[in-house]
Amino acid sequence: MILVEREALPPAEGREHYRDDLVGFEVKNLEGAVLGAVDHFVDTPGNAVMVIKGEREHWVPVTAQHLRSVDKDTRTV
Repeated sequence: MILVEREALPPAEGREHYRDDLVGFEVKNLEGAVLGAVDHFVDTPGNAVMVIKGEREHWVPVTAQHLRSVDKDTRTV
């Protein structure tokens, strides 16, 4: 594992986000139902997966198709 001080990282731009910034964000589906909150991420051979914990645990691929919008002000995905 390689650790880098946060201050040494460049700012995320556009649709880029650092994973640590999204932990704790509330996650809603397209209908507006709350699935839970981002708990952590898992790297799989195909892509990264966002693990959401609520009433159930959801594993959502971190792709443009599945990660439609991130609102840092309201801390929602």
